[in-house]
Amino acid sequence: MTYLVPDMEAEIIPGKSAAGFELGILFDDFIKQVKYKKFESRNDFNPKVEEKGTWGIIHRDEISFNLDYINEIQCKWENSVELVFDMNKLGKLTWIYLYEGYKGKLLNILGIGDRLDSVKDEFDFDFYGDAHYLMYKEGSPHYGDIVGVEIGTNYLIEYSEEYPDQIITSFLVYIFKDQR
Repeated sequence: MTYLVPDMEAEIIPGKSAAGFELGILFDDFIKQVKYKKFESRNDFNPKVEEKGTWGIIHRDEISFNLDYINEIQCKWENSVELVFDMNKLGKLTWIYLYEGYKGKLLNILGIGDRLDSVKDEFDFDFYGDAHYLMYKEGSPHYGDIVGVEIGTNYLIEYSEEYPDQIITSFLVYIFKDQR
């Protein structure tokens, strides 16, 4: 049997896909196609040390520190790709996290390990929480729109001329609110 593995060079498409996985797929369909090891505790959840070609899976069914109910299944591939299925939403894939080792590009121009400022001529940056978002500049047909992919960098502060050397460490592709 051939098992489903991430495509580490797939394009990152906002609100749609990354690593060869489409947002919205169901966990029940995913689990039938993969080789996996289930973990009972987040403390033990480290698929990087597991057998190659195996997904690490954990079901989080808990109350968070701010009293939010979490009912999701996290599936990790060698600490490079993480898929999160929201079990309150019929088990739909709602988030795809991408980390070191992922080679695909956002908009075919920006990847993990690249400098964030490498696209400052084409995009402005928005910053929320501890993540950056690309915003189309004036003159673009998409002026003012935000590219719906969260970008993590090695700094937890907003890009500025004072902190221009930020390196991209992660991407988060997520389902847009109107798709939920």
